[in-house]
Amino acid sequence: MSLKPYSEYKDSGVEWFGLVPAEWIPTKLGRHIAINSGLVDPKSEPFSDMIMVAPNHIESWTGKIKYTETAAQQGAESGKYQVYKGQIIYSKIRPNLMKAAIAPFDCLCSADMYGVDADGDMLSNSFLTYYFLSHEFHDYAVDQSARVAMPKLNHETLKATPIFLPPIQDQWAIASYLDRETAEIDVFIADQEELIALLGERRTATITRAVTKGLDPETPMKNCGLEWLGDVPAGWTVQRLSHVTSAVIDCLHSTPEESDEGKFISIRTGCIRNGRLLPEKGLTIDELTFRERTAKGTPEVGDVFFTREAPAGEAALVDNLGQYALGQRMVLLKPSSELLDSRFLVWNIYMPHVRRYIEVEANGSTVKNLPIPDIKSIPIIVPRRDQQQRIIEYLNQEITEIDTVIADAREAIKLSKERRAAVISAAVTGKIDVRGFAAPAAIEMEAESVGVA
Repeated sequence: MSLKPYSEYKDSGVEWFGLVPAEWIPTKLGRHIAINSGLVDPKSEPFSDMIMVAPNHIESWTGKIKYTETAAQQGAESGKYQVYKGQIIYSKIRPNLMKAAIAPFDCLCSADMYGVDADGDMLSNSFLTYYFLSHEFHDYAVDQSARVAMPKLNHETLKATPIFLPPIQDQWAIASYLDRETAEIDVFIADQEELIALLGERRTATITRAVTKGLDPETPMKNCGLEWLGDVPAGWTVQRLSHVTSAVIDCLHSTPEESDEGKFISIRTGCIRNGRLLPEKGLTIDELTFRERTAKGTPEVGDVFFTREAPAGEAALVDNLGQYALGQRMVLLKPSSELLDSRFLVWNIYMPHVRRYIEVEANGSTVKNLPIPDIKSIPIIVPRRDQQQRIIEYLNQEITEIDTVIADAREAIKLSKERRAAVISAAVTGKIDVRGFAAPAAIEMEAESVGVA
């Protein structure tokens, strides 16, 4: 499909908008919209049983409502606004999140949102929704919201928003085109997300099978005596973590002071996810703090970081000698090299039987916490060292192949989302002329919905 620009443009007079098609009319949003007012009590009937849309229910940048809950299910107490089917729900709080959607039914919206209705004569709700999802509106809204203490777009600022209006029939055509194009992109994204989920399941199953059952399906099995694990290959043992490590080092139970000029990194729980070390999420600390926090032992290449809580049970290899220290809620594991390869230890920690052990043993009313004695008692599968090496080599190859496909799928999703946002912006600001590519039936339906013959 080849999309061309309009035949003639003019200067919009708005720096962030640029050139616009010559026939588009400059105006302010407030001349063509009404913002719903009049709060209702969400605790009373019939409002308590109505769907209530809050910012968390809307997906950023897409205009999709992800899931629904009634006001009662959300425990809503303070006054809410009514929104009617076909109106726009726009999140005024943190406009950088870009949350706007057409209400598919009569509902309530939280006080963090606006119910917006275009006049239908000069401006359509379908076109305005896509305008709300454009890069141009995003930049305007973020700039305006940054001028107040709590980032939000108030009534006056929203109504003062510059907008350039095509003829109403052209707005319907633009919205129709974008409905079709974004739907096709969304289908592709959904397919890629399904592929990633399937590959994630395959990845987990591949690691679990190799670490708990070995590589030879003909190997005799034995009951390990652990209810959550079942049979393991004969010759393998299941030992407590303390028996396969030379040290389990707890951290100082305080948050280190960050230093802008520090050269060391305090690894905290957010630095470790799904076996991966993310040091960029750590705190930068100076040398004195580094020495204090490594007094019990310095993390060395081949050691393993382990989280006690928030969440408990994440693990990753130390990959940089002399640069890391333990942050709060962190533990350092030093595997006994003659018994257990540190890579095999990390995989062990993510096995179902260990996850079950952590779930049972972790305590705490609000944050699940794993005490040091319980960490030392984590059950670890221990094959012979030569068998560990073969499993590691096998998994390195298999998991690398799976991770490569997953990375490609994630990149495809990223590019598709960028394309989605770009085509919306280009269409609603007149950078491309899509009128000839709209679905006539969809335009007719829009016309009928607003009573135009």
